[in-house]
Amino acid sequence: MTRRFAVLDAAAVSGAPAAALLLAVAGSALVLVEDPATSRWLGAAPDTGLFLSVLSFAVGGCLFAVVGYLTGSRWSRDRGYALRRSVPSPARVVVVSGVGDLVWLVGTLLLVHAVAYGRSAVLGASSPLPAWPLSLLGLVAATSCYAVAAVVGAALRTPFGVALVAPAPYAATLLAGEVALSSRPELQQLVAPFVDQTWFPNLVPAPLPLLALAAYCAAVTATAGVGLVVLLGVRLHVPRPRTATALVPLAAVLVTAGIVASGWSPNGFARTDPSGAVCSPDGRVCVWGSSRTVLPVVVAAERRVRAAVERAGTPADLRFAQYGLADDGTTVVVDTAPAQVDEADVRRQMVDAYTQRWAESCAATVDDLTLLADLHEALLRAVEDGASEDLGPALQRARAC
Repeated sequence: MTRRFAVLDAAAVSGAPAAALLLAVAGSALVLVEDPATSRWLGAAPDTGLFLSVLSFAVGGCLFAVVGYLTGSRWSRDRGYALRRSVPSPARVVVVSGVGDLVWLVGTLLLVHAVAYGRSAVLGASSPLPAWPLSLLGLVAATSCYAVAAVVGAALRTPFGVALVAPAPYAATLLAGEVALSSRPELQQLVAPFVDQTWFPNLVPAPLPLLALAAYCAAVTATAGVGLVVLLGVRLHVPRPRTATALVPLAAVLVTAGIVASGWSPNGFARTDPSGAVCSPDGRVCVWGSSRTVLPVVVAAERRVRAAVERAGTPADLRFAQYGLADDGTTVVVDTAPAQVDEADVRRQMVDAYTQRWAESCAATVDDLTLLADLHEALLRAVEDGASEDLGPALQRARAC
């Protein structure tokens, strides 16, 4: 019982409950204010996981770092006597105190993840289960921020140093962007362990590379934990771990970092969606299986455009598919948002495809510079309003090239 209260006391003094409350408010706000019409991740479970891997490190990591710093500083100044009496060795002090903090922080971050996946599911996302490696990565990456900051806190021992570590994960996020554009982009995940990409509609997480990156974060956490125990041992004049014990997690950091860097590629953390294609009965429209909820909207747009094209006496022989499914010259890629598919936007893309095809033979001529714009405007009017009187003359100009 004494130890239980001591753990709660340790977490309260380090500010874990307050940080958890702030994380819950800030994280949920970032999820709930996202606009489905422009969102890159709402409505697609893999991309929701990508968003959460970034949020966990860049935002959650800052709060984890603050709590970790205060914990390390507190123990380095030999505070928390009740816990030290019940847990005599520095290693057990670090474990018990860290568990007290991380129960608050990791639990709250999991809640934010649940809110994000829940909102994404409401907007049509498939099961979040395939995205679990990304969520695990986010949780472990944030925990590594806590551990590293605890070592810094134990070394500096001043409460004012928290101003240095608080923005460090966000600064690492910005630095990773610069590394990604450098000659060594494979190092970006070692600087900031998250994946900031867009995978919709044709990619899903590849578990093994993501687990390797999570293992790297776990090794960093273990190395920082051993470092904190050594530092506390020096400060408090108590026995310290053996050298071999300290070198094992450091070796794990080097090995996992090598695996992550050597296996890196632009889409190395993703694989092709195994759900395959789902098509309309006539085969004119195809989408990925995980995006089947958008199929009725795209089909409705295609039928409306096809009717306008056929009224003009022209074959409507184009097929439309999401990115990654177009495999021949008559299939055109249609760009759809994960959460909200605007049928009017899809119709405009299809109109664009037909008018570009009709005007192909005129591309090399300069006789009719307004042909493409006139074709597009005439077909769009025929689709939207049913007015086809301008489409015939525009098509005759195209055939005359």
